[in-house]
Amino acid sequence: MKKSLLIILLLFCSLILFAKEFTISEFRDLPADFKAQREPVLDMDQNYCAVLRVESVQPVEVSLRERTYKKEKISSREHYLYFSAKEKNLTLQSAGYDNLTLEAPKQGFKPGTVYYLRLDTIEDVDVSINVTPRGANVAVEGKRWLRSTQKLTPGTYTVEISKEGYMTLTEKITVPHQSASFSFALTEEKSGETITKTDTVFVEQHAQTEENESTLPYLEAYDFSYQITSCDATHDNKLVITILITNLNIDDREIDVIRGTRIFDDHGREFGVARREMGNKISTWQGNLKHQMISNVTTKLTLTFEDLPRSANSISLLELHISDWKLPFRNFPISRI
Repeated sequence: MKKSLLIILLLFCSLILFAKEFTISEFRDLPADFKAQREPVLDMDQNYCAVLRVESVQPVEVSLRERTYKKEKISSREHYLYFSAKEKNLTLQSAGYDNLTLEAPKQGFKPGTVYYLRLDTIEDVDVSINVTPRGANVAVEGKRWLRSTQKLTPGTYTVEISKEGYMTLTEKITVPHQSASFSFALTEEKSGETITKTDTVFVEQHAQTEENESTLPYLEAYDFSYQITSCDATHDNKLVITILITNLNIDDREIDVIRGTRIFDDHGREFGVARREMGNKISTWQGNLKHQMISNVTTKLTLTFEDLPRSANSISLLELHISDWKLPFRNFPISRI
């Protein structure tokens, strides 16, 4: 019984922490509002109350934390709130939303005046946080993440992930105005060895090529290794990138190269992948590319991008979309053939 109550309490606290938010789209005084001014209300000092006419985009029940002398609900989206004009600011409250503080105009609130407030809402979205290995402790803004998918208000959050035997990972995530998924991989602690954290959640290195002194990225994530072996621009303005992928897991697994794969060149220009080839399978613009990866067997993935300008000399970012995560490869040169 006590355990059930504790779980309910934690869920309730999580909902409070990640409540939805109001934003002010319009706030001004109204020269006339006969509905609110037809029956004026006096405050405790026998002065006429100021009136806040609240309209909201979503149907919500709003109230003031400050003393309210009268409240009228006109519809599910419109309320009149009567308060003392001596208030320096007002705090709007609504269940499931963060409180919103509304500051008085520079000259203060005026007795008998109606103020119009239009509220927009920032709605929560589904956010999934996936961690390899499983069983890690996840905290968002210092509060424990109780399920893999929960609701968050769009914005930026600090995520801390820890597990015994692994290095603690702290990352910033930015939640958009739509459902989002974030994947992280923890690095095992190694005795007598210092591991430097890179700017990604993956183990990222660079390997020397035999042809020149340039370096091409190597990355390990989710029990796969990824070695870029070439990045060649052709005479017809195509860019061909080859990647050797090895399944480091003892089990055979399927890999899914998603069509969202893209690159950014050294001028910041973005290019979506036009063709993906792996094993004996080919996929162009539409559809995903799935391939069964045998344990400890290396398979070549070829990515082709079109219309690359000759002014591009290097790739600032290759964002390889694999299943539910994105793998970043940064800063490697383009060879021209």
